[in-house]
Amino acid sequence: MRTANKRSGVKLAAVSFAAAAISVTAGPAVVTVPAQPSTQERISFAGGRVSFVPPPGFTPLTNEEMLGKFNRSGATPPKAAVGNASRSVTIAFGLTGQQVPANDLVKVQQVITDAYNGAGFVSRWIKNEIVELGGMRWVFFDVVTRAADTEVHNQALFGVLDLQLVAFNFNATVAEFSKVEGEMAKARQSIRVVNPPAP
Repeated sequence: MRTANKRSGVKLAAVSFAAAAISVTAGPAVVTVPAQPSTQERISFAGGRVSFVPPPGFTPLTNEEMLGKFNRSGATPPKAAVGNASRSVTIAFGLTGQQVPANDLVKVQQVITDAYNGAGFVSRWIKNEIVELGGMRWVFFDVVTRAADTEVHNQALFGVLDLQLVAFNFNATVAEFSKVEGEMAKARQSIRVVNPPAP
């Protein structure tokens, strides 16, 4: 029963994540976001253990911007996100606040895949695989979802750090994705994890 409840919690976190493109409900962990990030400035969270470098020109979204962009279907908006000037391209990130029973990414992958499919807004799956970035293994989703007035290309990462679900979502409108795909890939490749869990 206890394991089932934990699996349900992970699934609920994934549904919120999917519904809002990302839903990060981090607890007391501090997110360090420079006021005007540059290619030399890392953004860190999870007590400084997870970090990445955003694309040039990306700046933090205000609370109002995050509520407007991410607060869909009652999902909790992320604690932190950065984006381009028009906010048509964003990267949201953080700890979900959900405990994971074990560092079993295959199970995590299945639970979150089921949540995405059950949410009913996936237009097209492109990739659903386990990858290694920054010294840690992640579930990687490359998926196109339907929004109110457009389609959104999402590239999401889910990992397990100290039995907590950590997530990134790199997203852009389908119309804009091809223009920023390279920069988003560089940002993903810049992810670093201090003391990652053993594989």
